[in-house]
Amino acid sequence: MKTASAHRTRTILIIWLIAVLTIISPPILTASSKSIEAPIVEWEQKYDTFMKVHHVQGSGSGGYHLAGVTTRDVIHISKADPAGYLEQTHLFYLTADNGKRVTIKSASPTRDGGFLLIGEFPELFYFDFVPFVAKVNAAGELEWSREFTRDIGYADLYELKEDVDGSYIYTIVNTEEPMSIAVGKLNPDGSTIWEETLKYGTFSELWSMDKLSIERTPENEYFVAASKREKLELWRISESGEILWNKFLNNLKPSVVAQTQGGHYMIVSSDYHTDTILTYIDTAGETLWTRNLGMHGKVISAEQTRDGGYLIGTLKGVLKVNSEGAIQWIKTDWDRISRVILLEDNGVILLADYGRMIKLSAPSVSDQVQSIMFDSDSYNLSVGQRLDTVVTAVYGQSDLRNVSGQVMYASSDPSVVSIDAAGNITGLQLGEVTITAELSGLTASSIVYVNGSSPQASLLLDSNEYRLSVGQTLEVAVIYNSGEQSTVVTTDSVLISANSSIVTVDSDGNMIGVNKGRTTLTASYNGLEVTVAVDVY
Repeated sequence: MKTASAHRTRTILIIWLIAVLTIISPPILTASSKSIEAPIVEWEQKYDTFMKVHHVQGSGSGGYHLAGVTTRDVIHISKADPAGYLEQTHLFYLTADNGKRVTIKSASPTRDGGFLLIGEFPELFYFDFVPFVAKVNAAGELEWSREFTRDIGYADLYELKEDVDGSYIYTIVNTEEPMSIAVGKLNPDGSTIWEETLKYGTFSELWSMDKLSIERTPENEYFVAASKREKLELWRISESGEILWNKFLNNLKPSVVAQTQGGHYMIVSSDYHTDTILTYIDTAGETLWTRNLGMHGKVISAEQTRDGGYLIGTLKGVLKVNSEGAIQWIKTDWDRISRVILLEDNGVILLADYGRMIKLSAPSVSDQVQSIMFDSDSYNLSVGQRLDTVVTAVYGQSDLRNVSGQVMYASSDPSVVSIDAAGNITGLQLGEVTITAELSGLTASSIVYVNGSSPQASLLLDSNEYRLSVGQTLEVAVIYNSGEQSTVVTTDSVLISANSSIVTVDSDGNMIGVNKGRTTLTASYNGLEVTVAVDVY
């Protein structure tokens, strides 16, 4: 016989069961749930179940170079065709100085087509491990290796990558009491240039970090991010490892940090069962804005794309957001994704457990403006000086176009800086203003500083810093100021790129991005010289 008590008991049990299932299976935002487009799956390969791919890079012929392991200690350097089919594989072991096998746990690509293989080996016992790094070329031939031994205790190597000058930068946690977070730099042959300690801490603070990353900044400094549980610590350090500033951010889930083209940072925070939060901070570490993406899933990577947006990788898949954090496309119905890689052609490679590799491309979009941007976040000029600006628009996913003559310009204070219909700015009096450009309802802004009187003679380029993508051509202008008169003298100047493997420039001022990296451009005229930074992404 049914009773009210039995009915209440059953109801409570059902409610409890639904709550448990909700916790176990948190809601995942998918393309269909929000009518957001999904990327195109070009192909999916499943190699041997025991084969794990740690990293991939383009081979230059449309195919791919792969680095990973087939079993615990067997390393493979492989070549795949444009559809992901393996063409050749080189298998080998690495052995430490004590004769024990090295287990490779990750890989990092180098600009010559090779890889840094990062692993560890047991020293005396099989619970005391020493970090090990090997540099191999595209064919898998060993160029150098080194062990990160310590006089006392051991170490955990978290990240190692090639720097723009061919050296290598790394982050490491030393286990000697008190434990410490350190960063370092290696010569191209793997020998140590320097290693500096950033922080000392306890075992509970520093053991098993969620993320410990390092990136070069546009100012030729380094930015370090250490994430564990709900704490994120940030450092800005000099090229020699000296701490310039240090900042703590609390109440953030495990986080990854992406550096932006303007020198700011996007923090992406989430674990398995919490919403993904975007936090945008400036070069001083101050929060500018936050955004809740409304989706769950542990974040494993974040990288800025050519159009100023961000590619975010999770254990379940990948999503693309624009520069303001709005989701453009998403696919998160996979499982056990280990790495998300942005390719030169704007395609995306997903690496997963059980030998899976997936190639994605962005969904097709109409030929509409997605975003616009000035060629610099800030400009400096003197009273009476005139300078031109360039506004670039992103059409579709990655079609970059110069729209300087199509936008509507405005100055926040025309008495300090005026701007004409072509985007030319003129300093009228001392001060600081914001200039804006508007196109199709989208707005870009930049800060203009007016300092002092017009110099008697000076030389400048038309931007304080240039940014362009690989393969993009950008026309630069050299301007000679004499009194209150400014003259474009590009073709009469000598233009030199400090590193022609990153960017080239001809006598007409046409600059071409060759490879990702950071270098400088120097212009000389009439005994004067000016140098600015150039970033190729």
